[in-house]
Amino acid sequence: MEQKNNQSKKGMRIVIAGMLIVFIVGCFFGGRQWLLPARTRSQTAAKRHALSQSIYTADSQSGYARLTASEQIVYAQFLKAAETHLPSVALSGIRLDVEAVKRVWQAFYQDNPQIFWVSGYRYTYGGANQIVSGVQLVYAYTQQEAQAKQRQIDTGAKRILAQIPKGADDYHTVLAVHDAIVKDTRYGSGSKDNQNIVSVLVDHESVCAGYSRAMQYLLKKAGIYCTVVDGRVASRGAHEWNLVKMDGDYYFVDVTWDDPTFEGGAPSDYVDHAFFGITTRALLKNHTIDAPLGEIATCEATRDNYFAREQRDYRAGESGKFLRAVLMARYRGEKIFSARFASADDMQKAVSRLRWLRLPGLRYVKREEMRVLTLLMP
Repeated sequence: MEQKNNQSKKGMRIVIAGMLIVFIVGCFFGGRQWLLPARTRSQTAAKRHALSQSIYTADSQSGYARLTASEQIVYAQFLKAAETHLPSVALSGIRLDVEAVKRVWQAFYQDNPQIFWVSGYRYTYGGANQIVSGVQLVYAYTQQEAQAKQRQIDTGAKRILAQIPKGADDYHTVLAVHDAIVKDTRYGSGSKDNQNIVSVLVDHESVCAGYSRAMQYLLKKAGIYCTVVDGRVASRGAHEWNLVKMDGDYYFVDVTWDDPTFEGGAPSDYVDHAFFGITTRALLKNHTIDAPLGEIATCEATRDNYFAREQRDYRAGESGKFLRAVLMARYRGEKIFSARFASADDMQKAVSRLRWLRLPGLRYVKREEMRVLTLLMP
């Protein structure tokens, strides 16, 4: 299946964030926290640090867990300022250079899809060591506007979360959210919020940043650990997808590339699963991972891969078994049937033998690199 060059929209956030950074050498910036005695500042920072530790270190892949102790204190201040719509971030007497503040921002962005109203930040610094003296957050919405938008988000999130089967395990929870996002969202950049969750849960149109952050937001509500991963795709530029933990193991999920709406002519309920629960080895066939906060977990488990769980993995020489499964799927009234093969050659053999089924109007889509074949039944 050919993918369009739309994933490059992810680059919009990067460019905008870069534009928002203001360099004012030697400029003083700060709030009342700077006026507190040193001991009071230390005690306040310690309390916030302890609170942050309990909330944000639940998983080693979180942005927060990858920061130093000093960076974690400033992270907590980022979160406090954002949640209360404060214009500036109190640095609590912590001396961080420019690169450290960038790390804090990256971790904050990675961990908090619910903070959709923050669109960027500015900082001031001075001196040979480039110590940051002040940080300001840039808001896309006023506090009142954000509250109104949150009510709309809650409605959209409730509708999707209601589609999770009662008593669902990790796999079926993630699958339900994945499929609901694909069915409920059209790929496109028409929403001005296409870099955050509003585009998916309210506007129903987004690009990769919106897809991946909505996935993270919903799965966290469902009790499943999920984070976003930045990277690039071959010849198509910046892209974003998810790292998800199912049954104690990490898997990659790319909801954007599992949405076939930009292929044209597909049924409205067509959901691809070529990038659901894949390994690092499979991902790197067409994705490159950026890891500004440190190396991303290597995904090696296969148990909760879609094709493994649905028993649609076909080994060499199993084209007959595949054809029988297709006939059974048609008998059950299924309009879409996807399968993964041991090699591209095995997949091609299966395609060549589809004529034996004598199904006029049968169409198919191949994902060559992933060895995935999807049949659109007549």
